[in-house]
Amino acid sequence: MVLGNEVSLRIAGRKVRLRNPEAGFSLLEVCAAVALVGLSLSVSWLGVAPVLGAQQVTQTAQSLVWDFRETQELSQVDGPYAVLDLHKYQPQYDIWVGPQVLSHRAFLDGVNYKDGYLQMGTGWVAFDSAGDAHVAGVVRLTDGVTEADVHLYTGAGWVSMGPNAAGEGSS
Repeated sequence: MVLGNEVSLRIAGRKVRLRNPEAGFSLLEVCAAVALVGLSLSVSWLGVAPVLGAQQVTQTAQSLVWDFRETQELSQVDGPYAVLDLHKYQPQYDIWVGPQVLSHRAFLDGVNYKDGYLQMGTGWVAFDSAGDAHVAGVVRLTDGVTEADVHLYTGAGWVSMGPNAAGEGSS
């Protein structure tokens, strides 16, 4: 016997109601579908997360290179000197012109110095009115998996990025 969206049968003298196949999905079917979607998204996230971390390290290194170049340009235009002050233990830095701080900047979330601290002798990178840096070294950035290096050369004030930015070991 069919009553609206319900189908009922009499089995062994008892009335049994059956779901109409056109009525939709059962709660169990919906829960199984949601679980499968969740599982597939979590598996795909495992492949995407390292790429996002590497992208943040690269973007932070590029921003630092551009800020070194901006500081160098400020020293040539505004003089008498400009400084990019890398904080030794915090992933942040300041840009100074003379005695005034122009801006305070921080690394992107999850990016830090390799081993947690700046491994140069000093973080006080000053450029003179000719644009020459008076400190040389490598700023190593990492998210724990990916690493990017920013190379700073004294005298010329040249700043570059990458593991072999100066061409060491390349043929």
